[in-house]
Amino acid sequence: MWMSWKASKLVQWKQRLYAKFTNSEHPAYKAVAKESKKELKRCRRNFEKQLASNIKEDAKSFYAYAGSKNKSSKIGPLSDDNGNVTSTEQDMAH
Repeated sequence: MWMSWKASKLVQWKQRLYAKFTNSEHPAYKAVAKESKKELKRCRRNFEKQLASNIKEDAKSFYAYAGSKNKSSKIGPLSDDNGNVTSTEQDMAH
């Protein structure tokens, strides 16, 4: 979605070089990996800037993207050894 054509081609090139040399320490692989990482960061930064600038018109896509970056997840009610459902945080922690 946010990746440019150039970034996609660089990633493919990096993968081909790794398959050829099977060594991440090879100078050719290192150069392409560095360039592709830089291009990916640039593309992601531009995409995030565009989302932030369009938040007034399109808040849904901004919050959807921000929510996808959240790594926490809610743990629901758990059952104990006896089959009783526990819903309090203290009981779930034990």
